[in-house]
Amino acid sequence: MILSEQSAIDMETFKRFIEQSGLEYKISKKSFERHITVYGRAAHGAHPERGMNAAAYLLEGLYQAGFQDYTVNYFHERVGIDILGKKAGIYIKDEFSETSLTLTNLSLDNSNVVFNFDMRYPITADRDEIEKSLKEKFAVDDVKLDIHTSVPPMYVNPDSILCQKLLETYQSISGDYESQFRVLSGKTYASSIPNCIAFGPGFMKDGNTRTHSANEFLLIDSFLLQTKIYIEAIKQLDCI
Repeated sequence: MILSEQSAIDMETFKRFIEQSGLEYKISKKSFERHITVYGRAAHGAHPERGMNAAAYLLEGLYQAGFQDYTVNYFHERVGIDILGKKAGIYIKDEFSETSLTLTNLSLDNSNVVFNFDMRYPITADRDEIEKSLKEKFAVDDVKLDIHTSVPPMYVNPDSILCQKLLETYQSISGDYESQFRVLSGKTYASSIPNCIAFGPGFMKDGNTRTHSANEFLLIDSFLLQTKIYIEAIKQLDCI
């Protein structure tokens, strides 16, 4: 972000906020301008809690530092660094999952500031009601809301024969009889194929393998074990 050197802002407060958040930043001066860069931490949209959005922390830092700007103030009031959508008033939770609201892009379109978000919501929520609520909330603020893509959540009963066959295959080959099914907000290809779930390829014991992030990796031993599981899973599913 580029600010005029004369802009009223407490830079020490800004620096302290970013540092206490655990992020790095760079501030330089060019002519009569301040150039501010904040370095975030990337994460998959299904797990926003693993990352830290640089733009969100930059805007929140400016707010904390007293920078007077409509966009900065509005972002703080409606979004901030909250990833659950509570400030926006759209938070929903059920026994399976909860809402997530992640800033993915911040840009300028002529004189308009454009925010792009990735929003995910629980399977028990009604998509039409959510879209209606969103439009009503932002219309009050005279903010235009465009929903570019809307994909409904999906859920497969863990007691189904599909899930049970895959679980039995995993258990018999891995020797892990304690792990059970989990509901995640990432579904990839599964939403496009009837009667399908995303199966594998990670193990909890491997920790964070930086999925879809810089330096993503896969342990060789785990890869070989996954291959054995896949082969047997295909055989078992062929018998259904």
